[in-house]
Amino acid sequence: MRTTRPHAIAACFALLLGGCDDPLSHPETLVAGPALLANTIDDAVGKIAYVVGAGTDFDLYVGNPDGTGLVDVSNSDHFDTGPDFSPNARRIVFCSNREGDEFGGDIFVMKVDGNDLQRLTNFGSACNPSWAPSGQKIAFESGHEDPGFDIYVMNAGGGDVVNLTNVEASDGKPIWSPNGRQIAFSSDRGREVPFSAFDIFVMDADGGNVRRLTEAPDGGFDLPWSWSRNGKQIAFYRAGPGGETDIYLVNVDGSGETQLTDDDVSSLGAWSPNGRQIAFSRDNRPFIMYADGSDAEAIPLPAVLNGKIVHAYDWSHP
Repeated sequence: MRTTRPHAIAACFALLLGGCDDPLSHPETLVAGPALLANTIDDAVGKIAYVVGAGTDFDLYVGNPDGTGLVDVSNSDHFDTGPDFSPNARRIVFCSNREGDEFGGDIFVMKVDGNDLQRLTNFGSACNPSWAPSGQKIAFESGHEDPGFDIYVMNAGGGDVVNLTNVEASDGKPIWSPNGRQIAFSSDRGREVPFSAFDIFVMDADGGNVRRLTEAPDGGFDLPWSWSRNGKQIAFYRAGPGGETDIYLVNVDGSGETQLTDDDVSSLGAWSPNGRQIAFSRDNRPFIMYADGSDAEAIPLPAVLNGKIVHAYDWSHP
């Protein structure tokens, strides 16, 4: 029988929390100073969904990779996180506790400008949504059926929820492959002691053909964060038992594990639409580096965000 201990994967959101200033009052567009001249940022295209906040009040912002044009699109007094752009970049799916328990969450969707907000689940324990490349399905994690967590898929408009994992383990943080045929996720399955470590697995989109890609050190965890645009690699976040945190790449067959950073990072973000860069956070500030780990540059931010945690979470698709 599964333990009632809180899902360890959901604890990744604790990385976004901290004792910062009071939340921003809102919604106007924020304009940063001139963008850095570094090639890393100059080469960046598309839009980034940022998670910005302090304490237990986090909002979703959408803006440019150079830190300009930031707009608060969720503007609530709650904890909004986990944004994922729809394939056409017109909508964002995310999780929030805005209509539930302080420590719970459900899946919501809205237009990229923050309008037309809709609630998709009513579980009180749903988070980490990921939009299928077809635009027709959304994968997410939830523990609403029993004490453990599983990975579910539902229609993009809500409904027709299917449990894909339903085993005696905790499974979470699903991300779709670019062709929509596979889902990567994090799990403690195969570990003799539940929650002792979390590894990355890949399964077919119907939940079959599960296979392990990584093996986290005991007491640590691996979280898949973004699939490369060509579908050949997965960027993931590894937290070690000593508190060390870094970004790695792994091939989809489990080979070629490569460490990209050699100092503690706050969290991983996403691959750029052109596949050249990866966004991540260090010291709770957003950075962009090339996909081989070189030339990391801080994204310049407007002064009004000083004292806030700012995480570059997802990058719009081409």
